Amino acid sequence: MKTNIALLLLFTLFLTSCGDNNQTKDYIVLSGTIDNASSTRFMLSGDNIKARDIELDENGSFLDTITSGEGRYILFDPRNRFDFYFTDGGEYNLTADLKDFKKTAKLTGTDVNASNYLFTKISNIKKVRGNYVKFNSLNESDFLARQAELHKQYVSYLDSFPNLPKTFEKFERQELENYNFLTLAKYPSMHRMYTKQPDFDVSADFYKKLESVDYLDEA
Repeated sequence: MKTNIALLLLFTLFLTSCGDNNQTKDYIVLSGTIDNASSTRFMLSGDNIKARDIELDENGSFLDTITSGEGRYILFDPRNRFDFYFTDGGEYNLTADLKDFKKTAKLTGTDVNASNYLFTKISNIKKVRGNYVKFNSLNESDFLARQAELHKQYVSYLDSFPNLPKTFEKFERQELENYNFLTLAKYPSMHRMYTKQPDFDVSADFYKKLESVDYLDEA
């Protein structure tokens, strides 16, 4: 009798899996385990959802079903933040030890390259740019040359992640353009502060580089 029940369950699972192969799921599954968390309560927010609670169990594990579709999501508590990009029908698993979050956070699952880029984007910028004070203390010509080279390296880093979702890739390229112009716009004030030259100002040609920015572009 037990053998017959087991065979029936296996047959049912087989039929279910066959059906799933022919049907695209309209939800996203996020599971994971977060060790050494100071609280069992995290929050999940995203492009199309309001922030909601994610509760860790006694083992630090969680499971959540997301029905708001492809896009950016953030899992966070007061001290930690995980940035993701999930695609429709994807299944993802996050593991992390909050004693060393940056070195241990790992996401596996469907199309994780976009999320892995977001995980490392800021740390890569800091690593490539180097000391922020020294960077903004450069004279104008050296600063412009350095920033042009940095911008190329930031874009190359994005390009090093293959098979990114088109919507995500387009958005991130625009984000890097925006970051480039923001860095240029902040330079005069940052340079005055870090070099202690309150009367410093850039040349007229410097501001021409900012005139091409479409501040209403929402692409």
